[in-house]
Amino acid sequence: MLYATYLGGTAPDHPHSLVVNGNGHLIVMGTTGSSNFPTQNPIQSANAGGTSVSINGYEFKKSDLFITRFNANGTGLLSSTYIGGTGNDGLNTNIVKNYGDAARGEVVVDGSNNIYITASTNSTNFPSTNCSSCSKAGGQDAVVFKLNAAGTSLMWSNYYGSTSDDAGYSLKFHNGAVFVTGGTVGNNLPSTSGGYKSTFGGNHDGYVAKFDASTGALQQSTYLGTSAYDQSFILDVDKLGNVYAFGQTQGAYPISTGAWGTPQYRKQFIHKLSNDLTSSAASTAFGSPQGVQNLVPTAFNVDDCLNILLSGWGGVTNNGFFSTTVEQLPVSSDALQSSTNGSDFYFMVLSKNFGSFSYGSYFGGAVSSEHVDGGTSRFDDRGRIYQAVCAGCGGNDDLPTTPGAFSETNNSSNCNLGVIKLDFETAIEADASVDLNFLADTSCYELTLRLANNSKNANAYFWDFGQGDTSNLTEPIVTFPNLGTYNVMLVAIDTICDSYDTAFVQIVHDTASFPICDWKENYASCDLFREVEWTEQLPNADYYEWDFGDGTALTTTNTVVNHTYPAFATYTATVTARDSFCDVGYDQNFTIVFDDDANIPTVNLFTDSCRYGGVDVIYQNVDSTMIFEWDFSGTADTGMIPSFRYPESGLEEVTLTIIDTLCNRAYEFDFMATIVRIEGRVYIPSAFTPNGDKDNEEFKIFGNSCLDDPTFRIYDSWGNEVFRSEDPFNEFWDGTFNGKRVPQDVYTYRFTGGDEVRLG
Repeated sequence: MLYATYLGGTAPDHPHSLVVNGNGHLIVMGTTGSSNFPTQNPIQSANAGGTSVSINGYEFKKSDLFITRFNANGTGLLSSTYIGGTGNDGLNTNIVKNYGDAARGEVVVDGSNNIYITASTNSTNFPSTNCSSCSKAGGQDAVVFKLNAAGTSLMWSNYYGSTSDDAGYSLKFHNGAVFVTGGTVGNNLPSTSGGYKSTFGGNHDGYVAKFDASTGALQQSTYLGTSAYDQSFILDVDKLGNVYAFGQTQGAYPISTGAWGTPQYRKQFIHKLSNDLTSSAASTAFGSPQGVQNLVPTAFNVDDCLNILLSGWGGVTNNGFFSTTVEQLPVSSDALQSSTNGSDFYFMVLSKNFGSFSYGSYFGGAVSSEHVDGGTSRFDDRGRIYQAVCAGCGGNDDLPTTPGAFSETNNSSNCNLGVIKLDFETAIEADASVDLNFLADTSCYELTLRLANNSKNANAYFWDFGQGDTSNLTEPIVTFPNLGTYNVMLVAIDTICDSYDTAFVQIVHDTASFPICDWKENYASCDLFREVEWTEQLPNADYYEWDFGDGTALTTTNTVVNHTYPAFATYTATVTARDSFCDVGYDQNFTIVFDDDANIPTVNLFTDSCRYGGVDVIYQNVDSTMIFEWDFSGTADTGMIPSFRYPESGLEEVTLTIIDTLCNRAYEFDFMATIVRIEGRVYIPSAFTPNGDKDNEEFKIFGNSCLDDPTFRIYDSWGNEVFRSEDPFNEFWDGTFNGKRVPQDVYTYRFTGGDEVRLG
């Protein structure tokens, strides 16, 4: 389930018809008895009224039409409005011959998403914007009106009816016109003069009316029927503009010459009219020996091949109205369900102009009485029906379901909504794919494969391979000579009904039998020797052709290549990975830059700040790729910070050689270094007087702060440590131990630091 939501107020609310526009917005049309039905940008913000009426067990104390438009994901209302007058609107209360007839009406959209509605009204003041028929003619009239695509403005609105009762059931938009059908008991419908049937038959008749979609002006109308009971419930318009109506009859409805029908049992009719409604093109009637009627019509469609598809239900739910049963209706050998309990749905397909019976099938449970409470279901443009059903009534669980369906059980104690999607496979359906059972052949750049064709109801084909060549074969074998993405088009054609469908399959040819390479270069731009080493990361070529960019070349199978360049300059090197069989190659380019601009180090040498016979050094332009070699008057040492110490002070010759291992260079530095070595680098007094006179209060020692890990300890005459410092040149003993002054006595100390050890 993609989404589900409630829609309504605190009184009964009945949806009659739904349609999805070109933006994916669901539009719902129905009748509401609520004063608080949700509105959004309404044309009419309040329920205008009506009288109390009971429909299918629900009491409407008043009723108006509603038209609601949801956003594409069902999370919000884009528009929602009441439409109606002070009488009952949206309910057919006066011509009810079947269970659910009271809740008929339909909403459709045109190519610009404008909204068209037909329904029934008992209001004398139904909104009549830009009307050409502005007043109710009789007891109940049909209404037909147009809203803008946003559902926020009434573009035009018309009554349609006689001085008796009339009802609006179904409508279709086609080529700038709106066609409406329904039932009437009146003998003076407007604009029937010149129509196919200009006079009323005498009992109940169906009608078809044609309106200008832009202005709402009535252009033509016609009665449909016999001298007995007839009503037209649903219509469709074929691709040629012919108008078809599907309804009930109890008379001798005409069956055209060459048309399939059941002359002895004429209980349902289908009639084909010219677009201007002035002439009959064909008609037929069908039924079974059982029941007064067989079907209550629910869906109707004429597909691109001019096949006629319909659905309806019959059975005990219609008791109290016309007696109906689907028993003994014709079924085909490929029927989905060939038996019935009499209270089921029935689906049928006839060929063009009713020439032959193509398909018939029951659908329903073994016990339940499947039906609908009103409204219409729909076929899509592929000839598939989406049928809503009141299923499993009485708490039964017998509606046929398919594995993996949203719900395979009736979760109610009475009826559940059943939904049937049935593909009658009458429409052309192009279906192209790659034949996976054919061994595709890849040779060098070429790809050869076979295209599979699973199209339906076509007898001719046209393939465009997306590279300038075509084919009319059913399943062609095609070669794509170069790498690329190819959008292959299949046009499946039915030459008999002059119809076609198109499908596409994308062929991505990105793999071929040719080598690739991925060499990585390794060099330093400052290298004095100008050497480069390349290493292949993906060795799959037969051999490699090198152009080093300095006038030299190399052909080799090696995956490690070294080359020395003649001068500091910029070079473009190219390697071509070669395949011997396909004679193809793959190039990889490199830009090699040698620049004789190495960073030359600088060195400054200073007397050892610790005065311990060594030197201090400050560098610039040195890094971790460099090696440091020292010569201290004939004694060697290494490292950036030398560890060598002269044993005595003096002027000494010191040489430093820095070797740049990255740029293959060496730099030599000569110095005359002033060496200072001072012994006895710590001064320790022999006494102090911590007597509070602020003179000589602490036992202070002095010395060279460069000594490593200096530590100073003081012990009493018993050998107990009374003072310890690891920062002896800054922390001094004040003659206390644990916060108390120690007695005057002789104390010993121990100092350690670097190689210095002092005792006293």
